[in-house]
Parts: sequence; structure tokens; C-alpha cells
Amino acid sequence: MEDSFLRRLIDSLELRSESVAMRIVGDDSQVYTFGESLTAVRSLAYRIGQENIAFGDRIALIGENHPCWALAYLGVLYRGAVCVPLDPHGEIETITNFLENSEAKLAFIGTEFKEKFKVIMEKLGRHITAVVWDHNGLGKNGNAVHDNLQYENEVSGNGFRPFAEWAAAEIPESFLREHPKARGDDTALLIYTSGNDRNAKRRTANTRKHSCRIGRHK
Repeated sequence: MEDSFLRRLIDSLELRSESVAMRIVGDDSQVYTFGESLTAVRSLAYRIGQENIAFGDRIALIGENHPCWALAYLGVLYRGAVCVPLDPHGEIETITNFLENSEAKLAFIGTEFKEKFKVIMEKLGRHITAVVWDHNGLGKNGNAVHDNLQYENEVSGNGFRPFAEWAAAEIPESFLREHPKARGDDTALLIYTSGNDRNAKRRTANTRKHSCRIGRHK
């Protein structure tokens, strides 16, 4: 396979599969190994494809710092889509304009952003499917699983999609055999730097910059 950020990422996660990749301090149910993270990233990438998201389509990512933010980000890149990270504390009008300008077809959001997202959808005038993570993340252990199932039922009933369900989606062997399509010059990020009106300022970054970072931290 041609060397790429995603090839290096996969190799790195597989090499350290049993080591801890991410954790939330003080919550033993929120510990993610590199192997678990790779499985979740692949599941998310597969489910993104089930929503008819094509290579190069834009996907918004809106939420507070959380392991699920990182998993969603990598799942978007794995699929070959373009991630559009937006500040959840931004003004409603600004986020609405950024979503319109980016032509985002899907969104991953934190649970704290649900009500704000509903208002934004009304202002935007079109529907964007939103996949929501809560503070239990993937709901891996004990009461977290029970709480997460209750949360999924609530989220699905409100027209949102549950993140934990997407991250645990069964992946067909045919998808696992596919190589991620994104290469060094393909756009990975669309970043809005300023702008409250429809003339929003934005810049892009490709996957080659990600590869350089991995190379420096080997």
C-alpha cells in the first residue's frame, strides 16, 4: 500500500493495540486502548459510508474535548471525507453560516450541543443527520452500558443517531480488506478562522501534514 497518514496510523494503532490510547481521568469506564480505538474508527467509517457520504464530502464535528471527538475525527478521515471542526460555543448565526458554507452532509456532536443544533437546523432550512455522543462515550462497562442504552433510546427518539451504536457497528470483511483511499494531497480538514457572515474565512489542510506529525513522534 502507498505510504500515507492513514497507513501509518493503522500500523501505529495495531502495533500498540493493548496499550492505553485515551482515558478520562477519574472514570475507569472511560479507558480506550489503541486496538479498541482502531475498531471504533473503522466502524464509524463504515457507518458513514452507509449514509451515502462520498469521498471528499464534508462532515461537521462539534463538541467538547472527549475521546469520542478524536474517534469521530479519525473515522471521518478514514472514510475519505473532509472534517469540519466547529466551536460548540460559537454563536448560532455563525455556526449556521459555517454549516451552510461548508455544505456539510453529516455532523458528529456532543450531547451538550443537541438543543443548540435543533435551533441551527431550523435556521439552516435543511436537515443534517447528527450522530450524538454522551459523557459515557462508548458505554463500555457496568452501569455505563445501562445508562448508555437509555441514552441511545432517548437520542434516537429525538431524531438523532447514537454514537455508541455507530462505533460498535459490525464491519464486513470486504470493508476491512479495503485500503483507506485518502492520500497526502487530499483535503482532510476545512477550518473556519473567522467570519460572522456568509463570506466566512476558511483554510484547508491535507493528510500530508498529519503524516509529518506521525513521523516526528515515532
